Amino acid sequence: MEELGLIVNNSQNKFLIIYISMQNIVFIDSGNGGKNILKACKQLLPKHNFIYISDTKNAPYGNKNPKELFLIAKNLIEMIIEKFNPKIVVIACNTLTTNCIQKLRDSFRNLVFVGTEPALAPALKKYKPSELLLFSTRATNKKCKLKIKKISIKNLPKMIDENINDLEKLDNLLKKHFKIKKYSKIKAIVLGCTHYSLIDKMIHDMAKRVLQCEIKLFDGKYGVARHLKKVLEENGLINENGSANVQYVVTGDEKELNVFKKYMSV
Repeated sequence: MEELGLIVNNSQNKFLIIYISMQNIVFIDSGNGGKNILKACKQLLPKHNFIYISDTKNAPYGNKNPKELFLIAKNLIEMIIEKFNPKIVVIACNTLTTNCIQKLRDSFRNLVFVGTEPALAPALKKYKPSELLLFSTRATNKKCKLKIKKISIKNLPKMIDENINDLEKLDNLLKKHFKIKKYSKIKAIVLGCTHYSLIDKMIHDMAKRVLQCEIKLFDGKYGVARHLKKVLEENGLINENGSANVQYVVTGDEKELNVFKKYMSV
């Protein structure tokens, strides 16, 4: 079962609340990006209730500083605890994870958090650092201390959300940022933003065409799903009976709700 809801005027505590069930696993992202993680988790954990919060009100996350990001995340978590009775919160966003997850764990000690990080570890097992490119938001790139090449495109996650039904529009933008001289030694790209899974084939084909070599993509979504299952098992929270409910909440206005509605199916 899938349902969709809208949160409006969050600061005034006015909510339209959808069906709420006990023992929810809540996902947070600034838009559509984390839905690929939700899909992977639903496949691995088919008996659980999932709530996906698309925080379009505060998008994009990638251009905000750590203090702004933590305040956004803290307010969302407080609302989630009050309204959704979560057992686990999945930060389905690389930017929020790298900038906020430890502070969130310190601030909400009774809640279990699962984060999303770029799949750098498996990439480094197969490739030299000089052969890797981290394609992420500016905020995530700043947190990465590895000596690898990095690229970010301002507001790309939001542009993906805005063009979710016509993503081919972004091809020229991607092409403009990939320079063959700068990235001539690259053999693999690590996707460091959950939104970029939505255009992974476009990224792969464009990079292969521009760099004129085979390119391997690394995406962390399946690692998040496996880690979530492990955390549930360790805490005795695996559901063996029933079927999954997927519920969606958008923090923006009705226009954003309608855009999201067209792409809600997992």
